[in-house]
Amino acid sequence: MSIMFDIVYARGYINSTICMSNQTLHPIVTKTWCFNDTYIMMLITRNIAESKMIHTHKCESMYNMWNNLKKVHQLADFQIFTDKVRVLQNIKVKEGDNIKTTLSN
Repeated sequence: MSIMFDIVYARGYINSTICMSNQTLHPIVTKTWCFNDTYIMMLITRNIAESKMIHTHKCESMYNMWNNLKKVHQLADFQIFTDKVRVLQNIKVKEGDNIKTTLSN
């Protein structure tokens, strides 16, 4: 998805460096910002697994949508890491065993 964001120049929306301007002062800029935000939300929605849609369906902006997805993936990465630590903690070797061979099995 990172490449897609680069193609549509969406990085500023993702990292919140492009903010919505004051609608009273800049109505056309605000309208463009809203269009772009909605367009990027549509791109995200069309390019994620259906199982991830639950994390995005109530988001009001692309920034919130993207941050929700990031949190889900960070949690999954942490769970994978924790699982690997548990596996390593349960490995038992006997005196004289080759640790490299034990870990590679």
